[in-house]
Amino acid sequence: MRIGLLGTPGSGKLTFLSALPIADYGNWVVRPDAATVDFVTSAAKTLTEDKRFPVRDPVRGSRSPLGFGFSRGVRPDFRADVVNRPGEHFRHDREDRETIAKDLASCDGYVLLFDPIGERWRGDGYGFVSALAQRVNAHCPDGEFPKPLSVCCVKYDDPQVFLPALGHGWGTEQDAEPRFPRVADAEGFFAWACGHFGGGKGERFRAEILKQFDPRRTAYFVTSSIGFKSDRRRFDLDDFVNAQGSRILGEVHPINVVEPFVELARMIRGAS
Repeated sequence: MRIGLLGTPGSGKLTFLSALPIADYGNWVVRPDAATVDFVTSAAKTLTEDKRFPVRDPVRGSRSPLGFGFSRGVRPDFRADVVNRPGEHFRHDREDRETIAKDLASCDGYVLLFDPIGERWRGDGYGFVSALAQRVNAHCPDGEFPKPLSVCCVKYDDPQVFLPALGHGWGTEQDAEPRFPRVADAEGFFAWACGHFGGGKGERFRAEILKQFDPRRTAYFVTSSIGFKSDRRRFDLDDFVNAQGSRILGEVHPINVVEPFVELARMIRGAS
């Protein structure tokens, strides 16, 4: 499967991808292919050992796709080639925007990162989704768009997101240790986050998702690439912040980074 990873500049696409092989999702294992393994090894070291967020290499960032095998055993259940273009590649005024749109039109589905913090300060989500979807649709054969979509509301661990969310009832403790917060209704959380962080522009962003994509083939997730701090083996509301500037403070515990790809595979297979 060919998956397009979409998101505005600063939404954290590179960190999201870097967290894939170290995420814990039941018995699922994510293995990079031979052409991707150097990237994954370096990115994982940056997150887990150097305790820093990865920085895009201009050459690596423009090459695609990155290949991953998703498996629950020895053999992959499915393989995903992830088209990961830098956020600035989606600007409406780029001269090569049609070439980029044609490349994304060849994808079988998409993972879209919604950044509540970026939406609060820049409010660029609506224009991004509207222009991108229209250009991609123009390069798809009749009847092949919209395609399946996983919407990820990112940076749940960030106090700018988590504390307002908790104050509005978006978060309950998991049953198992270390009892990290979780959101049971990700679609509802996304609707709340669009309005709370983006106001009218956020509401237009959500409306554009509903208009451009098929709600029956759209899944929602509340995600974090680094997760909450838990040095004491248990979530502590008084000490949960896991990043300070570009530094990661504790262990990395990604939340819902594998699941969007697994759900996309299910939806794509269901359509084939």
